Amino acid sequence: MRILLVLALLAIPAAAQQQQRSVAVHDGTWVGMRTLQCRAGGRLQRERVTMTIRNGEVTVPGLLGDPELIGTVDAQGEVRLPRFNTFGPGEGTVRGDHFEGEHMNRSRNCLINYDLRREAPARRR
Repeated sequence: MRILLVLALLAIPAAAQQQQRSVAVHDGTWVGMRTLQCRAGGRLQRERVTMTIRNGEVTVPGLLGDPELIGTVDAQGEVRLPRFNTFGPGEGTVRGDHFEGEHMNRSRNCLINYDLRREAPARRR
């Protein structure tokens, strides 16, 4: 019985490390455009944005006056961002070196789109 308990306790950190490695594949800096489109009034705003993924945590700057958004990414590249202001939860997908995602506002007349590419790591000299 004690041997099984010891083996189980040893397996837990190994499983956690495996999951950590599987989400770390998405780690990096992602740069591109965030577009805000609103049907009412035809509002359109585009800005350059930098997203960071580190150990399963996603960080994106908020819109002007809003705090940064901190979300998660899973091993399959599915990104979840929190709701903010009048926008519901955001979601998106990492595929290779490309990220696409969106937030829809509650009245469903405004949409924020993300179109980002992974930035190549800086070369050491």
